[in-house]
Amino acid sequence: MPREGGASSNHRLRATARFVSTGSPAYAGDDGSGLRLPKGATPELVEALRAFRRQALHAEKLEFEHPVSGELVSVTVDAPADFAALVHALREDTKAAR
Repeated sequence: MPREGGASSNHRLRATARFVSTGSPAYAGDDGSGLRLPKGATPELVEALRAFRRQALHAEKLEFEHPVSGELVSVTVDAPADFAALVHALREDTKAAR
């Protein structure tokens, strides 16, 4: 199913996932925490990334066809506060880098 949001939304998800641990030792940072900090990150972004202790994944809207009734099921939910704060920190860091 096509998704709205465009390439910039995809990039934010990839960029966030790149720096937030998956729990695998293959992705562990230098300190073993699983966190790899982007070079040149602002102190605010570093603090936000260190405070975020889970995967940064969120679906604002999910739609699917019900397997029995065939009816379209649509669920929409706002991002959790910690996720929204991380996205804000990433956006501010991007502005500071320009």
